[in-house]
Amino acid sequence: MSRAPRLLWLGTYESDYPRTRVLHAGLRELGAEPLACHRPVWELTRHKAGEFLSPRRLPKTAALYARARDLSLRTAATALAVERVAEAHRLRGLYP
Repeated sequence: MSRAPRLLWLGTYESDYPRTRVLHAGLRELGAEPLACHRPVWELTRHKAGEFLSPRRLPKTAALYARARDLSLRTAATALAVERVAEAHRLRGLYP
């Protein structure tokens, strides 16, 4: 029997946001195992563009993520940077 694919759900997203819940449920229905690396910095903030795009928090977040997942700091920082660039593009309407 093959193992279910494991997908990393990474970011500072709102865990109670409907889109997040629907996507997690859909991934599980398709047989995937979504793994969350979540930092709840935006749970009470609806307009995220300002501080979210600031690189100030990346080193601390990357260090916490790296320790939690036994990764190198470089790998963790790269994963977090990719997620932030994707979110910046989404906020600017460059892709859905």
